[in-house]
Amino acid sequence: RFHRHVKMSIEQHTIYRHIKQTHIARMQLDWAALPVISLSSEQQHPFTADLDIADLHRLINTATSHGGIQRLWQWLTALHIDANTIHKRQAIVYELMPLMTFRDKLTMRTTINDDNLFEHNDTKSLQRWLQ
Repeated sequence: RFHRHVKMSIEQHTIYRHIKQTHIARMQLDWAALPVISLSSEQQHPFTADLDIADLHRLINTATSHGGIQRLWQWLTALHIDANTIHKRQAIVYELMPLMTFRDKLTMRTTINDDNLFEHNDTKSLQRWLQ
């Protein structure tokens, strides 16, 4: 029992350290240290002349679930979006900005590879848990 607790603690601290290293990589624009996400990007997207959307996605994405990664990609590549939706999303971002510990612990919890609430990074089970 004690060894299992120590092993879990080591795993959590290793994951937490990786989360912090990734935050630092984002702040320093250290592309080699950022996770690579494979997405099917449209070559003909109208924004690509001014902005590398795939790199922007890679820089700001902190999702651990496939659904979360895809949702951010859809938001970034949406061609028609109303101002009200943008304001709602900005409000959520502003609300979550100061909650760094919460965000990091949530990331750690969804990353731990054991029988937890979020098996296989299932977005639906996470949404149920958050409600």
